[in-house]
Amino acid sequence: MRSLLEEHKPSRVVIDALTSIQRPMPEHEYVRYVKSLASYLKANAVTSLHISISDAITPVTETGVSTVVDNIISLRHVEIDSALQRSLIVLKAKGTSYHNSIREFEITSKGILVKEKFGNGTGLGRSPSSSRS
Repeated sequence: MRSLLEEHKPSRVVIDALTSIQRPMPEHEYVRYVKSLASYLKANAVTSLHISISDAITPVTETGVSTVVDNIISLRHVEIDSALQRSLIVLKAKGTSYHNSIREFEITSKGILVKEKFGNGTGLGRSPSSSRS
């Protein structure tokens, strides 16, 4: 990957998805690889977006990977009134204050619209598959 970065010299990079990199590697190698890549990108002034697919909120924040990224945003589906809604929560925002409430978001033709926080909390914090008995 570094040879591609050195050849093309991008100012922005999207890595979709870290999960694909993680699967074949032992955890310690994965963490070392992602830390090394994130450090390399920062040192070369490359803005990066790393996408990780997970059913839970905590795996990204529990690994050593969270120590090298500046922001962590979780996008999930939550069950509200027997319907799935899109939710967004900021888990980490380095150097700034942020709200830690779970908010609904909508993808529109003009971009992402972040709405008010969810009111009653029913079903929040669980993926739809974990709420089945």
